[in-house]
Amino acid sequence: MNTPRHSASRRILAGFCAAAIGLIAASTSARADDSGNIDVTRTGSITVHKFEQTSPAADTAGDGTAIDTSGLTPLEGVTFTASPVEGLDLASSASWDVVSGLAYSNGVVTDGNGVTYDLGGTSTQVTSAEGTARFSDLPIGVYLVQETDSGANPITTSTAPFFVTIPLPHDSGWLYDVHVYPKNSVTAIDKQVDDSSALGLGDIVTWPISVTIPAEGQGESLSKLVITDTLDDRLSYQSATVAGPVDLTADTDYISATEGQKVTVTFTTEGLAKLQAHAGEKLTVTLSTAVTSIGDGTIANQALVNVNDYDGTTNKPVTKWGAVRIDKFTTADDQRQSLSGASFQVFSSQEDATAGTNPISVSGVDTFTTGSDGAALIEGLNVGQSGSRDYWIVETAAPAGFILNSDPQKVTVTAGSTADAAVISVENTRQDVPQLPLTGANGRLLLTIAGVVLVLSAAGVSLIRRSRQA
Repeated sequence: MNTPRHSASRRILAGFCAAAIGLIAASTSARADDSGNIDVTRTGSITVHKFEQTSPAADTAGDGTAIDTSGLTPLEGVTFTASPVEGLDLASSASWDVVSGLAYSNGVVTDGNGVTYDLGGTSTQVTSAEGTARFSDLPIGVYLVQETDSGANPITTSTAPFFVTIPLPHDSGWLYDVHVYPKNSVTAIDKQVDDSSALGLGDIVTWPISVTIPAEGQGESLSKLVITDTLDDRLSYQSATVAGPVDLTADTDYISATEGQKVTVTFTTEGLAKLQAHAGEKLTVTLSTAVTSIGDGTIANQALVNVNDYDGTTNKPVTKWGAVRIDKFTTADDQRQSLSGASFQVFSSQEDATAGTNPISVSGVDTFTTGSDGAALIEGLNVGQSGSRDYWIVETAAPAGFILNSDPQKVTVTAGSTADAAVISVENTRQDVPQLPLTGANGRLLLTIAGVVLVLSAAGVSLIRRSRQA
């Protein structure tokens, strides 16, 4: 199959037997509808069979007959148009003399002598689930067939416009019902996220973007491959790596560039030539980013992939984050009071929390201290793809005058903003102080008793005096 790249600036030559675009996997015996002279009173049809391109080596010119397409993958939803070329009468030998020299470029049909021809009313058909689009009841004439929309298919090289005559000359006569098999080179794109090693803000999250290298038709080439990713503002770009079926060298086979949050990886002519030899295999570009803030807790990322004529966007994977707020308090006279100056660390496992090993760093900080409100906010912890994850909080320093509460406290963090932070409350009790000497208490008691005795004695003396006077 010859599937030249569709370009308005490129002059496309196609003969009246342009059904040669077709791929013949297993040809049936050719039988024309009729022989002898052309029956100008008849009508005919053009049936377009649309399949994925398999490999350039499989391309063979078609002869207009139906063929066995077992094992090929049909392309549904591709739009074709068929337009009659006016001014050509196939009942005349003079018209047949110019058919093989017809060309189409920039909306104009010309022959080899520079004569231009108008196009008649256009018919439109869309391929079915079987990849078939049929133009029926066509009067005798020459038709320009064009692929105008690839639908949802990741088609990298569009079929060039081609001409078909009704009837089509065949070894055994004339074909009034013509079958053509223009196939397309296709790709597949996908994007994933890997945050399995990320725990706190500042940790690395990677975004692998995979592209299936298309199988270009004979005479065609992989002429463009660009991956563009505009990162979320909460992601800080670190680097881009390329892995595939062949070793590629940075700045020689591909070039990485950044502009603000936009990262572009462009493959050079040298790199494209290396990749084309590996049709059907995958190329992966992995972007490495650091998470700098959590926002609403869900960070999505999508890439744009340009392969020849195809411009497509990947799926949109996400990484999920949450926060924790520690409330530090003590209780006195049944009243809860906030405590400042308590320090904590956070761990990803109970084992680490118990041993005090591998504390998690969040934006470069691994110890969090309560403020005057008794709160300490841990602003970003990864919660995995499930959106929920357990962490352990350990108090490493208690406020002055309070007993350290070193027992690991488990907290379940879910995806959300800092306003939705999981809350864990940790209580402290006051330190014990030495008892005051008992002598101090006894001395006060003796003074009190002595005072009472003196008062009573004075009262007794007064009574005695009054009695004597009486």
